[in-house]
Amino acid sequence: MTTTVSSKNQIVIPKLIRQRSGIKPGMKLYPTVNDSGDIVLSTKPIWHQNVGALRGVWTSKGDPAELLRNRRDQE
Repeated sequence: MTTTVSSKNQIVIPKLIRQRSGIKPGMKLYPTVNDSGDIVLSTKPIWHQNVGALRGVWTSKGDPAELLRNRRDQE
């Protein structure tokens, strides 16, 4: 499957891809370029995809600055 960049630098996302990914008119897409130089369109910002990796980091209650100072003191 291919698509061509128009003279206005626009592309058409093929219908099958729109259907499979749930892309609707007016929806925001977040383009990025991966390490291989490939363009990746996502329906969520990249930071949103990585939030799961941070889950549980701040499980302690209290002031985050104070917790950070305590961790630095322990090192």
